[in-house]
Amino acid sequence: MNWAILGAGNISNIFSQNIIQVRNSKVLSVASKNEIKLKEFGKKFNIDQSNQYNNYNNLIRSDFDIAYVGLVNSLHDEIIKELANNKKNI
Repeated sequence: MNWAILGAGNISNIFSQNIIQVRNSKVLSVASKNEIKLKEFGKKFNIDQSNQYNNYNNLIRSDFDIAYVGLVNSLHDEIIKELANNKKNI
């Protein structure tokens, strides 16, 4: 299962630490508007630079199996609607 992570903060780090423990699961991509957190997260989880996005919609349009929304609650509605409109598993 290839995971796309929206947000590179504390909760996304905790979630991703658990994902990498699951057989057949991988943190494939990440999106964050914070460039420093994006790079640190990508390095920590060995995410190819081409799968590190500073724009949520670019990640949403990429290829992955399932998305995890680790963003502030005020962004959940908008992001989940975009994921659903793009027929992504959430």
